[in-house]
Amino acid sequence: MVTLLTSFSSGKGPAKAITPHESLTNFDIAQSPNAVTKFLKPRLKARFLKKFDLFVMSSGLEARDSLPADIAASPRTAIISHPVYDDTSRILSARTDTSSDNPLRLGYLGRLHQKKNLDLLIAALPKLDAKVSLTIAGTGPQEEALKAKAATLGVADRINWLGFIHDKEAFFEQIDVLVMPSEYECFGMAAAEAIVDGIPVIVSRETGIAEIIEHHGGGQIIEPATDQIVSAIKEFLAQPGHRDALSQQAIQCAERALSFKKHGEATVEAYQKLLERIENH
Repeated sequence: MVTLLTSFSSGKGPAKAITPHESLTNFDIAQSPNAVTKFLKPRLKARFLKKFDLFVMSSGLEARDSLPADIAASPRTAIISHPVYDDTSRILSARTDTSSDNPLRLGYLGRLHQKKNLDLLIAALPKLDAKVSLTIAGTGPQEEALKAKAATLGVADRINWLGFIHDKEAFFEQIDVLVMPSEYECFGMAAAEAIVDGIPVIVSRETGIAEIIEHHGGGQIIEPATDQIVSAIKEFLAQPGHRDALSQQAIQCAERALSFKKHGEATVEAYQKLLERIENH
């Protein structure tokens, strides 16, 4: 994700909007191992706060973790979800024939990094029926440690490690539920892409996409803990039709919040309100 700057004219001069890079969140700054970066980023943010009229954030979570509370809750901030699919060229469809009697195929897509909490998902497998499998797509610094953990827990044969992938559609065809138990995500694009594909998701509350799921459905929201992951997955196993119902919700969620059209409409509305605010100031 890159920082986007927009400048356009109002009757009183140029109005400036910005989509800050996610590396400027308080979470990312706190995690930075570089002392110079840790020192400079808050000062860069302070300059943004003075120079820009509108901050466009992908979620309320990102706004709260990037901006002072008074600005995050003010008209200077617009919450606009990332656009995930082109609704002019793709018709979405829910998944069917996902009976709870069938083996449940879990999936994870993302970097194998400590903040992703993939170790919690692996630790959940021994507590679940042996017919539950996990497909992991991605690479990262924790890969070998995670594979060693899987071997120690005796679930290595239930995990399919794909490494870095180019074909996400092929990956989504291999899974029934996507799990994202991250410590923190400004948005959570992998979960959003799964929702567009009609795949129910399990996400931690500290992800931006959780706000959309809470409003429109399509998944379950948990705290990032092994017992909560286990509980959420057992719901899929125990309730007939649960996956089908959430798949239908996922499609509705995507159509209402994740299309290019919805993103464009929300952006135009935010810019119009910005110009009106400046004109009337």
